Amino acid sequence: MARYPASARVAAARQAIEAKWEARWRAAAAAGKAGKVDEAIGALQAMVRERPERFEAAAALGDLLRDRERFAEAVTAYDTAVARLPAPENRHWGLFYGRALALERIDQWARAESDFLRALSLLPASDPGARTNRGYVLNYLGYT
Repeated sequence: MARYPASARVAAARQAIEAKWEARWRAAAAAGKAGKVDEAIGALQAMVRERPERFEAAAALGDLLRDRERFAEAVTAYDTAVARLPAPENRHWGLFYGRALALERIDQWARAESDFLRALSLLPASDPGARTNRGYVLNYLGYT
């Protein structure tokens, strides 16, 4: 039986760990959508603690809490997610948008406006795929 070099085994192990983590994150998000909110929140909070270098679980926790109208808690989760971003990219626009929505609901308009504008800056006007999302942000800015 041929043996894999140590570097290949390490790479395979890392890939398996990442796949398991991704599956847990998706399962927690699905549990929240299925109404198992406490289970989902607990799972996501554990994941946030386990992987301080990752933002995804904190962002999913923020989305779940915002959907449940637990806006102050959502802001805290989003703050964690944003702090973990090495550098915001276009794909992160929704994180700023979600946090802005939660901030607006707890009457923190100055911070909300800043996040709406940040979300807008991450959605290039020249990108046809971003037009709809830009519309959501601009609409919110125009009516609040």
